[in-house]
Amino acid sequence: MSKTCAQRYSMVRGEAKHISLDWGENTAAQKTGELSAGDTVATCTVALQSSPTGSTTPTLGSVSVASGNASSDDIAGRVYSAGEATTCLVTMLSNQVYGTYVLRFAAVTTNGETLKADTVIDVVP
Repeated sequence: MSKTCAQRYSMVRGEAKHISLDWGENTAAQKTGELSAGDTVATCTVALQSSPTGSTTPTLGSVSVASGNASSDDIAGRVYSAGEATTCLVTMLSNQVYGTYVLRFAAVTTNGETLKADTVIDVVP
């Protein structure tokens, strides 16, 4: 899994936040991040990979594939094009156990390749 996709977020109990992943640029001549040259994300899912002992799974919304291509569409300072990023709404419960949660995103590209990336969420007081 590449650094392009690596993300770490902090959330508090009861908070809802859009978690976005940048899968890399689909430049025709090179591979950046997880995407192969000229490829885009077709579909993506998310699941809880690990969590603190005794915790409840946060509410995970469906994952949408970015259709943006505007200068305001950026993740960590990189403007992305359509099919280069995904977003999911994550909601922590009001009694969510404090600690580290890892979400596993699994994307299928237009070339049929399966990509996986983990995102870390720290639930803090």
